[in-house]
Amino acid sequence: MPPPSRLDSISALYDSRSDKYDENQVHVDQARDYLVWADLRAGQNVLDLACGTGLVSIGAKSIVGDSGVVIGVDVSSGMLDRGRLKAERAGLQVSFIKGDIQHLDSSRFTQDSSSSSATKFDVITCASALILLDDPVGALRQWKTLLEEGGGKIVTDVQSRDANLIMNVFRHVAAQLGEKVIWDGGAARYESIEDLGKVVRDAGFEIEKLFETEPYATTHYKPKEAEEIFDEAVEKEMFERFGKPENGTRERARKLFVQRMNELAEGRENIKEETRYWVVVASVPASI
Repeated sequence: MPPPSRLDSISALYDSRSDKYDENQVHVDQARDYLVWADLRAGQNVLDLACGTGLVSIGAKSIVGDSGVVIGVDVSSGMLDRGRLKAERAGLQVSFIKGDIQHLDSSRFTQDSSSSSATKFDVITCASALILLDDPVGALRQWKTLLEEGGGKIVTDVQSRDANLIMNVFRHVAAQLGEKVIWDGGAARYESIEDLGKVVRDAGFEIEKLFETEPYATTHYKPKEAEEIFDEAVEKEMFERFGKPENGTRERARKLFVQRMNELAEGRENIKEETRYWVVVASVPASI
């Protein structure tokens, strides 16, 4: 059986996380802040890409009201099902569509079946998904065509370089094993906040704000517990390829993981992780 495609792997990962996704307070708090950064107003049209369980989409609909359109797009059926259920319970009309945000089918964004042109959006949001894209500049260029010219804006982010210690250690381990992880190319692209700015500028946007958030969470890891941290991580979908004995990588991966944790500790008893994001708010330039 051939290995799953990258898109299928992303879908499976987030399907597995859908039931408990909203239990992570970081996700809830970040979505709340997205609504502030987007500076939404009544009557605006919003496209929420990688919408997940609808944390941003549903909050956006409560602001733009009946006169505004909100559409959420995600590759995970599990996430979309949660979003639809939450919107229904809240009595809010949000359209949730399954799709690949890197290759959007704009024909699906018409306001009614008799219209042949896609809805133009005032704001596009994309939370915590840019690192999953192989070609973020190409994707952003396509998203730009869906925004109102001379005022439409995008809000998106990537985690700061040291924000996710375990993910970064597994990325290091994967490179040592000759493995690929679904966030590998994306995470490596953003070594500084200016790397995020460059991607957005290269796509033809004008940056309004580029900033680092305060920490949403702080975690301390003990290098002496690295083996236990590894064993717990490989029980999860995101890291399971490192934990299957049949592929012969479990023991080697564990040793490399422990080694890397000790390297990062530099003799300290704890490694501090702060969950911060680099955020960009950018607009479509007016045509001359």
